[in-house]
Amino acid sequence: MNMQRDGDKATDLHDTVIIITFSPCRLAMRMYSRSRSGGKAIKMNLGQVYRAIAAIVAYAVIDLVWHLLPFVTTMYESLRDASGLGNDWSFGKPMETWGGIEFVALLLFFILIGIANWRLAIEPAMKASSLNKAMVNSFILGLGAYATYSVPSFVAIAMWPVPLVFIDIIIGGFLSLATSTIVTAIALKLRDR
Repeated sequence: MNMQRDGDKATDLHDTVIIITFSPCRLAMRMYSRSRSGGKAIKMNLGQVYRAIAAIVAYAVIDLVWHLLPFVTTMYESLRDASGLGNDWSFGKPMETWGGIEFVALLLFFILIGIANWRLAIEPAMKASSLNKAMVNSFILGLGAYATYSVPSFVAIAMWPVPLVFIDIIIGGFLSLATSTIVTAIALKLRDR
Protein backbone atom coordinates (compact mmCIF):
# COMPACT_ATOMS: atom_id res chain seq x y z
CA MET A 1 0.00 0.00 0.00
CA ASN A 2 1.35 3.45 -0.91
CA MET A 3 1.41 5.52 2.25
CA GLN A 4 2.44 9.13 2.63
CA ARG A 5 3.19 10.86 5.93
CA ASP A 6 1.26 14.08 6.42
CA GLY A 7 2.23 15.42 9.83
CA ASP A 8 1.02 12.77 12.24
CA LYS A 9 -1.55 11.37 9.82
CA ALA A 10 -0.82 8.64 7.30
CA THR A 11 -2.94 8.78 4.16
CA ASP A 12 -3.53 6.08 1.59
CA LEU A 13 -2.72 7.56 -1.82
CA HIS A 14 -5.12 5.10 -3.48
CA ASP A 15 -7.98 6.45 -1.38
CA THR A 16 -8.00 9.88 -3.01
CA VAL A 17 -11.41 11.27 -3.79
CA ILE A 18 -12.74 14.40 -5.39
CA ILE A 19 -14.48 16.62 -2.91
CA ILE A 20 -16.91 19.33 -3.87
CA THR A 21 -16.95 21.78 -0.96
CA PHE A 22 -19.96 24.01 -0.47
CA SER A 23 -19.46 27.41 1.15
CA PRO A 24 -21.77 30.43 1.15
CA CYS A 25 -19.63 32.28 -1.39
CA ARG A 26 -18.22 29.59 -3.69
CA LEU A 27 -18.29 26.08 -5.00
CA ALA A 28 -14.74 24.78 -5.25
CA MET A 29 -13.73 21.43 -6.71
CA ARG A 30 -10.40 20.11 -5.51
CA MET A 31 -8.54 16.85 -5.07
CA TYR A 32 -8.17 15.89 -1.42
CA SER A 33 -7.51 12.70 0.47
CA ARG A 34 -10.25 11.41 2.76
CA SER A 35 -8.26 12.40 5.83
CA ARG A 36 -8.41 16.06 4.83
CA SER A 37 -12.14 16.22 4.17
CA GLY A 38 -13.94 18.30 6.72
CA GLY A 39 -17.28 20.04 6.87
CA LYS A 40 -20.06 19.31 4.43
CA ALA A 41 -18.79 17.70 1.27
CA ILE A 42 -19.81 15.31 -1.45
CA LYS A 43 -17.16 12.63 -1.82
CA MET A 44 -16.84 11.19 -5.29
CA ASN A 45 -14.64 8.34 -6.40
CA LEU A 46 -13.39 8.17 -9.97
CA GLY A 47 -16.21 5.81 -11.04
CA GLN A 48 -18.78 8.31 -9.81
CA VAL A 49 -17.06 11.14 -11.68
CA TYR A 50 -17.13 9.06 -14.88
CA ARG A 51 -20.82 8.23 -14.37
CA ALA A 52 -21.70 11.90 -13.75
CA ILE A 53 -19.87 12.97 -16.92
CA ALA A 54 -21.44 10.09 -18.85
CA ALA A 55 -24.91 11.18 -17.68
CA ILE A 56 -24.33 14.75 -18.89
CA VAL A 57 -22.98 13.63 -22.27
CA ALA A 58 -25.63 10.92 -22.76
CA TYR A 59 -28.48 13.29 -21.95
CA ALA A 60 -27.13 15.97 -24.32
CA VAL A 61 -26.66 13.50 -27.18
CA ILE A 62 -30.08 11.86 -26.71
CA ASP A 63 -31.83 15.24 -26.45
CA LEU A 64 -30.08 16.68 -29.51
CA VAL A 65 -30.76 13.56 -31.60
CA TRP A 66 -34.41 13.66 -30.50
CA HIS A 67 -34.82 17.26 -31.67
CA LEU A 68 -33.20 16.50 -35.04
CA LEU A 69 -35.61 13.68 -35.91
CA PRO A 70 -37.88 14.72 -38.82
CA PHE A 71 -41.14 13.62 -37.17
CA VAL A 72 -40.32 15.72 -34.10
CA THR A 73 -39.86 18.86 -36.21
CA THR A 74 -43.15 18.09 -37.98
CA MET A 75 -44.92 17.54 -34.65
CA TYR A 76 -43.76 20.89 -33.25
CA GLU A 77 -44.68 22.68 -36.49
CA SER A 78 -48.21 21.24 -36.39
CA LEU A 79 -48.55 22.28 -32.74
CA ARG A 80 -47.46 25.78 -33.72
CA ASP A 81 -50.00 25.86 -36.57
CA ALA A 82 -52.77 24.53 -34.30
CA SER A 83 -52.01 27.22 -31.71
CA GLY A 84 -53.09 29.91 -34.19
CA LEU A 85 -49.84 31.84 -33.86
CA GLY A 86 -48.58 31.01 -37.35
CA ASN A 87 -44.95 32.11 -37.65
CA ASP A 88 -45.21 34.34 -34.58
CA TRP A 89 -44.40 31.61 -32.07
CA SER A 90 -42.40 33.27 -29.31
CA PHE A 91 -40.94 30.02 -27.99
CA GLY A 92 -39.73 28.69 -31.35
CA LYS A 93 -36.41 30.54 -31.76
CA PRO A 94 -34.47 29.06 -34.73
CA MET A 95 -31.05 27.69 -33.74
CA GLU A 96 -29.27 29.77 -36.39
CA THR A 97 -30.38 32.94 -34.55
CA TRP A 98 -28.89 31.81 -31.24
CA GLY A 99 -26.07 33.79 -29.67
CA GLY A 100 -23.65 32.74 -26.96
CA ILE A 101 -26.18 33.09 -24.14
CA GLU A 102 -28.50 30.46 -25.64
CA PHE A 103 -25.66 27.95 -25.93
CA VAL A 104 -24.52 28.67 -22.37
CA ALA A 105 -28.10 28.20 -21.12
CA LEU A 106 -28.40 24.91 -23.01
CA LEU A 107 -25.05 23.72 -21.65
CA LEU A 108 -26.10 24.61 -18.09
CA PHE A 109 -29.38 22.74 -18.59
CA PHE A 110 -27.53 19.62 -19.78
CA ILE A 111 -25.14 19.82 -16.82
CA LEU A 112 -27.96 20.28 -14.29
CA ILE A 113 -30.24 17.56 -15.67
CA GLY A 114 -27.27 15.20 -16.14
CA ILE A 115 -26.13 15.74 -12.54
CA ALA A 116 -29.72 15.30 -11.30
CA ASN A 117 -29.97 11.98 -13.17
CA TRP A 118 -26.60 10.91 -11.81
CA ARG A 119 -27.35 11.87 -8.19
CA LEU A 120 -31.02 10.85 -7.96
CA ALA A 121 -31.19 7.83 -10.27
CA ILE A 122 -27.81 6.41 -11.30
CA GLU A 123 -25.96 6.43 -7.96
CA PRO A 124 -28.88 5.01 -5.93
CA ALA A 125 -29.21 2.29 -8.59
CA MET A 126 -25.49 1.53 -8.41
CA LYS A 127 -25.68 1.27 -4.62
CA ALA A 128 -28.65 -1.12 -4.89
CA SER A 129 -27.23 -2.89 -7.98
CA SER A 130 -30.63 -2.36 -9.58
CA LEU A 131 -31.20 -1.17 -13.14
CA ASN A 132 -34.92 -1.04 -12.32
CA LYS A 133 -34.25 1.56 -9.60
CA ALA A 134 -32.44 3.78 -12.13
CA MET A 135 -35.33 3.44 -14.57
CA VAL A 136 -38.07 4.30 -12.07
CA ASN A 137 -36.17 7.16 -10.39
CA SER A 138 -35.07 8.74 -13.66
CA PHE A 139 -38.52 8.55 -15.26
CA ILE A 140 -40.08 10.30 -12.25
CA LEU A 141 -37.24 12.87 -12.25
CA GLY A 142 -37.75 13.59 -15.96
CA LEU A 143 -41.52 13.94 -15.57
CA GLY A 144 -41.06 16.40 -12.71
CA ALA A 145 -38.29 18.40 -14.39
CA TYR A 146 -40.22 18.92 -17.60
CA ALA A 147 -43.53 19.55 -15.80
CA THR A 148 -41.76 22.30 -13.84
CA TYR A 149 -41.24 24.13 -17.13
CA SER A 150 -44.23 23.13 -19.25
CA VAL A 151 -47.09 23.60 -16.77
CA PRO A 152 -46.13 27.17 -15.72
CA SER A 153 -45.56 28.01 -19.41
CA PHE A 154 -49.08 26.80 -20.21
CA VAL A 155 -50.47 28.90 -17.36
CA ALA A 156 -48.47 32.05 -18.22
CA ILE A 157 -48.38 32.03 -22.05
CA ALA A 158 -51.81 32.62 -23.60
CA MET A 159 -51.38 30.51 -26.74
CA TRP A 160 -49.33 27.65 -25.27
CA PRO A 161 -50.79 24.48 -26.86
CA VAL A 162 -52.36 22.08 -24.34
CA PRO A 163 -51.00 18.96 -26.11
CA LEU A 164 -47.48 20.37 -25.76
CA VAL A 165 -47.77 20.23 -21.96
CA PHE A 166 -48.37 16.48 -21.99
CA ILE A 167 -45.90 15.81 -24.81
CA ASP A 168 -43.12 17.73 -23.03
CA ILE A 169 -43.71 15.98 -19.71
CA ILE A 170 -43.67 12.50 -21.30
CA ILE A 171 -40.60 13.37 -23.39
CA GLY A 172 -38.81 14.57 -20.24
CA GLY A 173 -39.56 11.28 -18.52
CA PHE A 174 -38.27 9.23 -21.44
CA LEU A 175 -35.13 11.35 -21.98
CA SER A 176 -34.12 10.89 -18.34
CA LEU A 177 -35.12 7.22 -18.48
CA ALA A 178 -32.93 6.60 -21.54
CA THR A 179 -29.98 8.49 -20.05
CA SER A 180 -29.99 6.73 -16.68
CA THR A 181 -30.75 3.31 -18.14
CA ILE A 182 -27.83 3.48 -20.58
CA VAL A 183 -25.32 4.86 -18.06
CA THR A 184 -26.40 2.50 -15.25
CA ALA A 185 -26.49 -0.61 -17.48
CA ILE A 186 -22.96 0.07 -18.74
CA ALA A 187 -21.66 0.95 -15.26
CA LEU A 188 -23.16 -2.20 -13.71
CA LYS A 189 -21.66 -4.34 -16.48
CA LEU A 190 -18.22 -2.76 -16.03
CA ARG A 191 -18.38 -3.13 -12.26
CA ASP A 192 -19.36 -6.80 -12.47
CA ARG A 193 -16.50 -7.73 -14.83
